[in-house]
Amino acid sequence: MSPSQTTIPAETSDRAPHNAPAQLSPRELAELLGQFPPTAEQAAIISSPLEPLLVIAGAGSGKTTTMADRVVWLVANGLVLPEEILGVTFTRKAAGELASRIRAQLAKLGTLARSGEVVLAPAAAARDALEPKVSTYHSYASGIVTDYGLRLGIERDAVVLGAADAWQLASEVVEGHDGAHEHFTAAKSTLIQSVMDLAGECAEHLQEPGAVIAAIEGHLATFDALPYIAETPKPRTAVVNKQLDVLRTRVSVAQLVQKYAEAKRRRNALDYGDLVALAARIAHEVPHAAEMERQRYKVVLLDEFQDTSHAQLQLFAQLFGDGHPVTAVGDPHQSIYGFRGASAGQLFRFPEIFLKSDGGYAPTAELTIAWRNSAHILGAANVMSAELAQAQVRKANVKLAAGLGAGERAAAGPRVVVSPLREKPQAPDGEVLLARYDTELAEAEAVAEQILDRKGDFTHRSGAQGSMTVAVLCRRRAQFARFQSVFEARGIPYEIVGLGGLLGTPEIVDLVATLRVIADPGRSDALMRLLTGARWRIGPADLMAFADWARYLARRREWAATNRVNFDAAVLQGDGRDGAADIPAGQASGPAAGPAVVTADLVDASSLIEALDYLSPDFWPAAARPLSEVARTRLLALRDELRMLRGFVGEDLVNLLGVVEKTM
Repeated sequence: MSPSQTTIPAETSDRAPHNAPAQLSPRELAELLGQFPPTAEQAAIISSPLEPLLVIAGAGSGKTTTMADRVVWLVANGLVLPEEILGVTFTRKAAGELASRIRAQLAKLGTLARSGEVVLAPAAAARDALEPKVSTYHSYASGIVTDYGLRLGIERDAVVLGAADAWQLASEVVEGHDGAHEHFTAAKSTLIQSVMDLAGECAEHLQEPGAVIAAIEGHLATFDALPYIAETPKPRTAVVNKQLDVLRTRVSVAQLVQKYAEAKRRRNALDYGDLVALAARIAHEVPHAAEMERQRYKVVLLDEFQDTSHAQLQLFAQLFGDGHPVTAVGDPHQSIYGFRGASAGQLFRFPEIFLKSDGGYAPTAELTIAWRNSAHILGAANVMSAELAQAQVRKANVKLAAGLGAGERAAAGPRVVVSPLREKPQAPDGEVLLARYDTELAEAEAVAEQILDRKGDFTHRSGAQGSMTVAVLCRRRAQFARFQSVFEARGIPYEIVGLGGLLGTPEIVDLVATLRVIADPGRSDALMRLLTGARWRIGPADLMAFADWARYLARRREWAATNRVNFDAAVLQGDGRDGAADIPAGQASGPAAGPAVVTADLVDASSLIEALDYLSPDFWPAAARPLSEVARTRLLALRDELRMLRGFVGEDLVNLLGVVEKTM
């Protein structure tokens, strides 16, 4: 361990040395509650003083249990009331798990306190005591904006855009772009995503789009001034032009981010990035906010601290700095939100940012026992992660040094040590296999065989049929399909975790196809998905007849345009003429001054969607193949349904999705 790292001492007796004699130690409290006694590492964290503390908790080291036990210990000893504790984590699932653990522990504590077996703080026995506040980082930031935003001119009724709503608004901004566009090479969808990504990055790093534009334009000017670019008589190569176009595109994207922000202000709307950025701004500019939050929450627990962004770090540093009891728990090896502006390096900066009341660095503690791993698996994991851990620390130190002036690195704070994970007591040996396969199919079949073999073995040993679960981890989602097909063939039930494969499920494919049909008259491929699907079931013969009807409409459109006749009237003339080939050139049903010059237009091209919309209950061209009555009935029902859904296209996207889902 580095001599510059401050640590808290592990508990060596039944009572922590810094506590009053009347206080229960973590081990005593665990015994009273009928729980497993905490380890020395856990006990030291549970009973740590009310001051800032950084906890490095490796994977499976019991951090959630330790955090819940600390809450119970604080309440049992009367140091804080339950409602004076704030817990913050990243996902709703993690917040729910932490809240559930704390709620269960406090319920046990209340039962014990009311039993009279031991004297505890009055709050522990109260039946109407409020629960600790446990939320996500974004939810807490939203509450800060709601409570104090009026001081910065932010209305309380501002609408928080979901991901779909934000994408829709960004799409409108990109489509309305009226500036230079000759340097664009990406598709519209890519530009929309770039606008959303850059807007989020600006918010997470507390930067304005104008500063991004200035920085990129500075690079453009430098690039243009290079001797090879500015002084050579030769024309610029394609590679040079491509690089310049990339920089110009980034400038345009930053300008679109400005317009996106203006569009949100006009609509009194915010996205998730705005919530954190505005909350950080409130914490910096409204001292009353910090004063009120410190009075409300006497103890703060920050979970998954390695995934916090710069804006989130500033938010909590401004609100709960200067010695307030903040316990940050994290592991730099588990940082996964880098794409949202997070950096594991911020974990190492905690001791110098959240200083103690006396100005000293915050101490550091560790949870190093891996409770969920066997010995060989943990050993393999430590070997594989050792090099990655060293590279991660070097990268964090480089980033930290880059943000400091000359001579400031030595005073940047203590060096935080991340120890390797250790085996739990009496850990089983476990088994680690390394295998190589020629094909993905062979690999998937081998994994399936192992699952089936181990399922039988596990059932024999446990006596509980179907009680085993297996996780198959892949580096890319594209690998899932092979395992999925093999598992289905072998009768192995499976679940694909996450929303990435949602667009591949049949129900969602049909929903997206419906959205495309009502929004784009040229998406005949999407209509074909609906026609041949399980709901409408249009067979091949009727599909061929329907294609004849589409071609008939195309010929009628051309004839009507040539002869300046209303197309709607020309479709159902009922004169037996099935197309332009049957109508002499120059003949017209309406007043025509002569042949017109017809220019092909993509919008006017024939499509199956148009053919469906013009389908008649009784008219059918003589030259087309016959359409069955069952197919006509289904097609007319689909036509009426799509016409109804088109009336909701201008509505909110979430409402539109709900209407389409209910209709289908």
